[in-house]
Amino acid sequence: MTFTNKKKLLLGSHRGLTTQNNQPHPENTIASFEAKAQSHADYIECDCIMTKDNKLLLFHDPIISNHPVTEQYIESLQKHHPNLESLDQLLTRLVPNSQSVLSQKGLCLELKFYETTQSRKKIFAKKTLEHLDKYKLQDQTVIVSFDPEILSYLYDLNPNYALGLNLILDPKYQETHKLPKPSLSEPVIEKLSYCCPHINNYDHPKIPKLPKLIWESKNENLIYQTLKKIQKTESINQWSINHNISGITTNSVQEIAKLLPHT
Repeated sequence: MTFTNKKKLLLGSHRGLTTQNNQPHPENTIASFEAKAQSHADYIECDCIMTKDNKLLLFHDPIISNHPVTEQYIESLQKHHPNLESLDQLLTRLVPNSQSVLSQKGLCLELKFYETTQSRKKIFAKKTLEHLDKYKLQDQTVIVSFDPEILSYLYDLNPNYALGLNLILDPKYQETHKLPKPSLSEPVIEKLSYCCPHINNYDHPKIPKLPKLIWESKNENLIYQTLKKIQKTESINQWSINHNISGITTNSVQEIAKLLPHT
């Protein structure tokens, strides 16, 4: 699958999450993405963080066991937290003929914004591209981040990768979820393929005029609620065209799949 598919609105699995009370698998794991509840997803969205020894790990939060992930070694992390998986482990499932249900699905890879030095950010960008190049996944991958510097370093290393800037324009939401302030004046915006706003901001006048990959946070079903409302007045497909929305990254893959036309 490629993100340049203009024929339909793409459906993405957010961290392998569902809206069920009891999450069947830990988020950001192969098992969560391969679960039946995610079978209708065109692409998966996962979080990537770099450890102290420059290894790439699938994990969302900056802290684990009261210590920053970026200050711990991957061997120790995986020893004490067996559910943690590396980016390498996931990428082997996405390649053609991998015998996984994830084979050839799209990948929306979010690089976390926890690095504080330019040198570490450059290493993070370089390591990410090395992994994706190793498995020849450029055509089915979009790399997104809240950190425009990381996106800029990625572009400088290889301008052919599709990049997207994550955005949330609500100050209270930023504070609650400990997100960085949006960077709408960064030079890298001109080099992006996508703008990635939260569902509450998909039609905000200040966001860049780029194709959109919209998202929601953990425990939210705002995208499903929004689409149900839209469906009462217009087709979801027409709505996505009108607002230049290419994909939706959601916790409600099963429910939203029932709303979308079969293509």
